[in-house]
Amino acid sequence: MRLEYKSFDYDEINQNLEKVAFSLAAQMNDPEIRKIIKDEALKQFDGDYDILYNHLKNIKTKDGKSIGEKLMLKNKNIHAQATKIPKFQLSVPINCESWDTENHIPLVVIIPQGKSDKEISRLKAIDYKGNIHFLDAKKVPNEPVVVLNESERTDENGNLLENLVLSTNRNLSNGRLENSAEYLGRIYAPNPSALEAWWDSNLEMRLVVSVRPNGGTPTSVIDAIYNASRTCISEQHSNGQHGCYFGNFLFTWLPSYGQTITYTWIEYDGGGLDTLTFSVSYAPPNSGITSTISRTINRSTWDEHANQSTVWRGEASNTEYGGGSIFSFRIFF
Repeated sequence: MRLEYKSFDYDEINQNLEKVAFSLAAQMNDPEIRKIIKDEALKQFDGDYDILYNHLKNIKTKDGKSIGEKLMLKNKNIHAQATKIPKFQLSVPINCESWDTENHIPLVVIIPQGKSDKEISRLKAIDYKGNIHFLDAKKVPNEPVVVLNESERTDENGNLLENLVLSTNRNLSNGRLENSAEYLGRIYAPNPSALEAWWDSNLEMRLVVSVRPNGGTPTSVIDAIYNASRTCISEQHSNGQHGCYFGNFLFTWLPSYGQTITYTWIEYDGGGLDTLTFSVSYAPPNSGITSTISRTINRSTWDEHANQSTVWRGEASNTEYGGGSIFSFRIFF
């Protein structure tokens, strides 16, 4: 068996984040760049107000120069610094839609890497003049800010995570048939900040649905990450229900699954950057064939456990699970 440990120098990452932050903040005085950042964030390529740095730096401005070229005018090493920040992104997590880019010059906020949300009490922010400010990490800013952080929704190559679900939030009927499909209904969290820090904007709610076919070994039939807006999961509807309607097909409850299924909800934070890769090789005697199995796992996780509930086959459609104090959900049949 071969073990390979991949770790990150968080001191170096955070030093580079700060260098890039000063360079980017200096460009916030340019209303054209502010508008480009807002427009790109509003595209929500990953379901949230995020922009990968490798995408932003190549966007051309009216004078023909790219944003990356303009950043290099004051910091010739900025691209080398950015490459040392894994999954580097910018985001506008608060009030992006209402940002008046002509008049409001945002602070550039640095999210320190190598720490969980719970460990961070204040955040360093840079204004366009190079002045340093400190923000309360637990208090949501009143005005838009530009946040520098690690992407939670893409892999190291900038591709969206394969199990990320960008939901349509369509409504469903409450009809139920024997062995019919199950759908994710509403999800609700009255205080989103209990699960996800404000600077990460929308929540990445990972759902793992486990069954025991014929009473045997537990098996996951769903392992997906759902994009949940902070606004919709905390809102109260006039009909007495609350939260986002997702309406996504989950699975068909087969007779072999038995009478109960377990739903586990986790607010996914990426699990940190450090990884442990292991591989096992096996060669049957005299076969001349070697088989190798490799797997990479996160060494530590900062994910927040939101809820685990047992769903019984005989329960009614639109039953609510979780109690709602932190997180609850509904399932339709």
